[in-house]
Amino acid sequence: MRPWLTMGSMVMASVFVAAGRAETDMPPIEWRQMPSLPDTIGVAAPFAEVVEDTLVVAGGANFSNGLLWEGGTKVWHDKIYRLKDSSAKWDLIGHLPRPLAYGVSASHRHGILCVGGSDSHRHYADTFLLDVLKEGVRIQPLPPLPQPMANGGGAVLDGRLYVAAGSGGPDDTTALHCFWVLDLDRPAEGWRELPAWPGPARIHPVVAVQAGAFFLFSGVELYPLPSGGVGRRHLRDGYRFDPVKGWTRTADLPRPVAAAPSPAAALERSLIAIAGGDDGTIVDFKPLERHPGFNRTLLAYHASTDTWRLLGTMPVSRVTVPMVSWRKRWIIPNGEVSPGIRSPEVWALATTTTGD
Repeated sequence: MRPWLTMGSMVMASVFVAAGRAETDMPPIEWRQMPSLPDTIGVAAPFAEVVEDTLVVAGGANFSNGLLWEGGTKVWHDKIYRLKDSSAKWDLIGHLPRPLAYGVSASHRHGILCVGGSDSHRHYADTFLLDVLKEGVRIQPLPPLPQPMANGGGAVLDGRLYVAAGSGGPDDTTALHCFWVLDLDRPAEGWRELPAWPGPARIHPVVAVQAGAFFLFSGVELYPLPSGGVGRRHLRDGYRFDPVKGWTRTADLPRPVAAAPSPAAALERSLIAIAGGDDGTIVDFKPLERHPGFNRTLLAYHASTDTWRLLGTMPVSRVTVPMVSWRKRWIIPNGEVSPGIRSPEVWALATTTTGD
């Protein structure tokens, strides 16, 4: 493992400016490499969360049967791994009911909530609770989503799990414009559909919970092409959902951050840190084997002032992967490095005031 790395391009006291006045100082972000997953190539889009103070990663997808540009096809996985300590090794503790990836995962006092997702054939509406026991894992079914969903985003706010956006099937030419909520104290009541955000439907948004609200940022809008196929537009808009007041639009992002690790890190002082993401600038890059990777800048949004700031350059960039809060760090377990390429590495970020 590497020691904590301080982002050298950061100013020691980054300042947000709103309405002509300095608002908040931001301590530097530090990065640390954790034990890698015991998979030689890693996975994208697994389910990941914390159970009983241990980090759990389940499922995911990669190109384990050959490189994408050499004709390899995507493979979905069902293995469940657990990491008990940042200096330990990952343990294989069980398997999902089926190979699965690209769903939403969230922490629950009784385990990990796993919502939707896809395999090589279809998208799913299934919701289940993944609990870790001494003898292995236990899967408990919960009420399904109103329809199949993958490639969306979700997070817990005040005991409710909110899920937004995504796609309903692998061949869809438009994204979902849906927003659902599940009361975790009364899960048997099932999912309720709420009014969606006042903007385009999208896949691969970045979501976050901060300052008593649910945020939806960026993503990719899908549209059918006249010649066939699907067009993609990378988005810079953002929205804030207050359970009482509903949706309002935030300031636009400096750049698209589609598929950045999500939920994004909720840091001190009402900040949301978004790590990298696909900005759409090299979406058609060729040849794929020379792809330089995705954007490696860290953006911060100040929920109190509705302002954005660049926080510096990251040591790595990953997309289509959850971000998990664990022991005062935000963990990025694997993810996509470039089209068709994953990494087994696990990285953690923290501020200098919270990292150890």
